[in-house]
Amino acid sequence: MEAGLSLGWSEGCARFAHPVFYPVRRALALLAAQAEWPDCARLNALAADLGREPCTRNGLPVRFVPPSAADPGYELRVHASGAVATRARNWHDLFNALAWFAFPRTKASLNALHASEPPARGDRRGATRDLLTIFDEGGALRVRNIGEMAAHGIGVRVGRRIGRAFNGTVTYTFGRATHPAWPGPAVDPLGFEEAQFHDLVARFETFINWTDTRVAALYRLNTLSDESGAPVTRPGSSTTRTRFDLQVTQGLPFMQPLTRADWELLVAVSNIFYEASEGGLLDELTVQEPPTRVVGGVSVRF
Repeated sequence: MEAGLSLGWSEGCARFAHPVFYPVRRALALLAAQAEWPDCARLNALAADLGREPCTRNGLPVRFVPPSAADPGYELRVHASGAVATRARNWHDLFNALAWFAFPRTKASLNALHASEPPARGDRRGATRDLLTIFDEGGALRVRNIGEMAAHGIGVRVGRRIGRAFNGTVTYTFGRATHPAWPGPAVDPLGFEEAQFHDLVARFETFINWTDTRVAALYRLNTLSDESGAPVTRPGSSTTRTRFDLQVTQGLPFMQPLTRADWELLVAVSNIFYEASEGGLLDELTVQEPPTRVVGGVSVRF
C-alpha cells in the first residue's frame, strides 16, 4: 500500500475498493467493519466467517499467533505447528494472513518447499528459499479464463511454389469477434466485448540442396479495432501484435556412412505460444507478452 506500511487502519480501509485487492475483497470487507486493527484472535475467527480453514501441506490447521523470540524460524515453525507469526498493526503480516485465506494451496506449497530445503550455513536461508520468499512476497502470477468467445470472418491466401527451392504463402483474414463482458473489476485480458480483427500471416520454406539445409519461417501481424476503427489496447500492450517462428534444419550427411542413419540438426526461435494443433488466432491474441523460446535438437532416422 504505497509507502503505506505506516498507514493507519482507517486510512488503509479507505483504499480497499481498489481492484488490486479483488482476491481478498470479502475478507477485507469483514475486517473493515471494525474500527480497530484486527488482532490474531480476529484473524483466526475470520476462517469461520469465510468458510475456509487453510492448512499446511502436512495437514496442520493454520493459526495466527504473536511472534516469539524462541521461534525456530518463521517458515519452519509454520510447517511444524501451523503457527504463523503475525505482528500487531502490521500491513505486511495482515496481508500475509489474507493470502492464506485467498490462496491456501499456494501458500501451503511454498511453505512445504521452504521446509524441504536443507538449512544453509548460519542464519542464511540459501538461494532457493530466497527465491521462494521473493515470489511469495512480491510475485504476480496471472492465470485467467476469458470465458466464451465467438468469431466469424473471411480470408484469402496466395501461394507460390518453385520446385523444392521455394514455397511461400501469404494469408489475410478479416473478421469480427465477440465475448461477454469481464465479470470482475480487474482489467479485461482481451480489452473488448466486440471488435474487428485483421490478421496477416506470411510463411516461406526453402531448401538449399548443396548444403542440405532447410529453412522455414513464419511471421504474423494482427490488430484489433472497435466499431469506429480505433485500436483496442490493454494496459502494457501495443496496438499491433506480432508473432514469429524461425526453424533451421541442417543435414549432417557425413554421419550417414559412419552410423548408417540420417542425422539432422534443428535450431528454432519462436514467440508463438500455442502450437498449431492447440490454438487458433484468437487464442493467440489472448496471450500477453509471450516468451521467446530457443529450441535445439538432433533427429536420427535409422
